Amino acid sequence: YFETLSAYAPTFTTFEGSIYEMELTRAAIHAFATHCSKLKPEVKGNGNQAFERMLQYKPNALMDTKKYLYRLATSYAVDNTAIIAPLYDSSYERITGFYPLATPKTRVVDVEGVKYIRYEFTPGEYGVFRLDEAGIMNQFQYKNELFGESNGCLYPTMELIHTNNQGIIEGVKSSATLRFLAKIAQTLKPSDLEAERKRFVESNFSSANAGGVMLIDAKYEDVKQLQTNQFTVDSQQMAQIKENVFNYFGTNEKILQNNFTSAEWGAYYEGKIEPFAIE
Repeated sequence: YFETLSAYAPTFTTFEGSIYEMELTRAAIHAFATHCSKLKPEVKGNGNQAFERMLQYKPNALMDTKKYLYRLATSYAVDNTAIIAPLYDSSYERITGFYPLATPKTRVVDVEGVKYIRYEFTPGEYGVFRLDEAGIMNQFQYKNELFGESNGCLYPTMELIHTNNQGIIEGVKSSATLRFLAKIAQTLKPSDLEAERKRFVESNFSSANAGGVMLIDAKYEDVKQLQTNQFTVDSQQMAQIKENVFNYFGTNEKILQNNFTSAEWGAYYEGKIEPFAIE
């Protein structure tokens, strides 16, 4: 009769979060948003000096321009859509600022042929403004006329990263656990078997066993330690996983670590920052 005397069972879960909840993808998004936040908005035309100052320093009461652009770029990268709402004075005749909305909390509604952006600003409370007054930026646009596609195609890569991280953690836990299989030489009742297992563990694996020597008597034919090998992704496979993320976000490790040359920065700027700035 074989019985494991002590064991640790690894537990794995599936990745169910946003791409913003994974360290590597968040780093790519953060690098993009940080560089976008350095852009300087300009307004051309006579009589728009006050409007330009507002955009360059404080687009709304809660954000300066750096925070405004950072959040706008983050929404753009995370949700593939960024929505800008105009802010008006009390008469609703003059625009006093702009605010980047949380895209997952917005939807387009039709009221008597007029389309509106409906957004949730606190749980259960909503606001609306006309669609033709909204600023909508997007990427990966295909099926929807207004919004970009989801990041579903990146989720297999996210699942690999998540599982590999769990494997490393579970491997450390497992290696720190003594795991033994014991064969008892006689037939015991289930209650006696459980009592003997408890006695054996307490006498050999508790702090009372200061010498670290295991002793067994004639009740046991054999006691052996179980060896488990934890699988983790090797360096070459991990490099491919990272490359998948870098390809998706149009970035690389040097951009994330601020270790780029002027030529590498120029390529990143033209490929990622400038298209965002133009839009």
